[in-house]
Amino acid sequence: MVSVTSACGCLGDLNLALQLHKCVLQAKSFERPDILMMNSVIDMYGKCGRMDLAYMVFSRMEVKNVSSWTSMIVGYAAHGHVGEALKCFHCMREAGIRPNHVTFVGVLSACVHGGMVQEGKYYFNMMTNGYRIKPLLPHYGCMVDLLGRAGMLDEAKLIMEGMPMKANVVIWGSLMGACEKYGNVKMGEWVGKHLIELEPWNDGVFVALSNIYANHGMWEEVERSRQIMKERKLAKIPAYSLPESSG
Repeated sequence: MVSVTSACGCLGDLNLALQLHKCVLQAKSFERPDILMMNSVIDMYGKCGRMDLAYMVFSRMEVKNVSSWTSMIVGYAAHGHVGEALKCFHCMREAGIRPNHVTFVGVLSACVHGGMVQEGKYYFNMMTNGYRIKPLLPHYGCMVDLLGRAGMLDEAKLIMEGMPMKANVVIWGSLMGACEKYGNVKMGEWVGKHLIELEPWNDGVFVALSNIYANHGMWEEVERSRQIMKERKLAKIPAYSLPESSG
């Protein structure tokens, strides 16, 4: 049943989720509630976007473990309920439950959604120095995304350069998005180089670079990006109106 509820959560089918929960409740009437099963129901409702139903199940559980709390935190964070996610994390710690690496992915994701840079730094430090949890790729990804969205591109770059593992396309892509948003040519080219090495077929890199160049009036660079896309037969070729020469 746990695998079924997990699959249902991935589908995001609320009607099926309600039917499965009914089956779980019927099974509970014959035997002691299974904490693993109830955690899977919480996770299922969270993935369906029904945190009200997830909380209903969570609040009625007599015994809660780290997975119970983490499912709530991750669910709240995924749907932008920043305050609820951080409040749940606070209550979890007060209850004496030690968070794990997944818990902190949820907490840091909440900070990203809320644009809470200082809080994100605080929780990242709590994870590494307080709980001695070694950051994994998702934690670094959250920090790069958080700093990038806030325009703190140099700090985001320092995070990436200090990572003990190679950044993936998602992390590089989030930083490229920040470079495009804030018009950082130098860093955009640095990020673009790494993205092209990872995914030479990805037209999004050249589109982002073209946008950055265009915003700075660097029309020769825009045209160069367009030519590279044509040569590589990449799909999206951005159309820009080049300024007429005054001569």
